[in-house]
Amino acid sequence: MNAPAPLTLASDEYRTPEWFLDLVRRFNNGDQIGLDPCTTRPNPVGARAFYTKADNGLVLPWHGWGLVFVNCPYSSPNLQLWVTKAAREAVTRKVEVILLVPATPATSWWQDRIARADRICLPRKRIAFVRPSGRVAPSPRHDSAVVYWGPRGDDFELVFGELGMCFRPGA
Repeated sequence: MNAPAPLTLASDEYRTPEWFLDLVRRFNNGDQIGLDPCTTRPNPVGARAFYTKADNGLVLPWHGWGLVFVNCPYSSPNLQLWVTKAAREAVTRKVEVILLVPATPATSWWQDRIARADRICLPRKRIAFVRPSGRVAPSPRHDSAVVYWGPRGDDFELVFGELGMCFRPGA
């Protein structure tokens, strides 16, 4: 079977705002994020390890790095591929993952994968991402969801509850 090709488009290459990364680091007890499998050089997240489009984090392992943070491309089919990879790594390899995605619960990828996460946070405000130039992009057209797979669901709710409603899917 051929590995999926890295499909990131230039329009997908928006960065996570620093204030949001500060929440991820605080959730991680102030420690550095272990792996960002979907980034650009020079590693704007500041993770201990990272994969770029050329590395293709869709086919490389995510385990062994600690907390994995993913702000993946939002275009189709990129989004579905990254969500599938995150869910698979979390469930089969017991990787702790925080995934930032559009909040679209009526989609099949959400129903099939996100709904099986350990926690979900729905921020009250839309998250404005940062362009590669460093400028904040205009207000996004969609809401976001912060999805968590891992053993520290209560800690996730304490930290990310500042953004909005957090819940346990299926509870």
